Amino acid sequence: MSPVDAGITSEILGRLGSAQKNGHLRNFEIDISTVSGEVWARGVVSTPEQKQLVLGTAQNIPGVRKVIDDVTVS
Repeated sequence: MSPVDAGITSEILGRLGSAQKNGHLRNFEIDISTVSGEVWARGVVSTPEQKQLVLGTAQNIPGVRKVIDDVTVS
């Protein structure tokens, strides 16, 4: 993983952690990986709104070229 990709992943995880602390993200299990600016989000969230929060967070990080959605609502 390049330093840029590692920075993207770290930024996404940090923002999701803040969303969790603020109560916007609960009962979830997400894995984020980044390769060449492509973010792969996989895991499980509780609601469609939480899924959109995860994907939207990833899409709004500078340097992200594409977000691959492998997040399910359960």
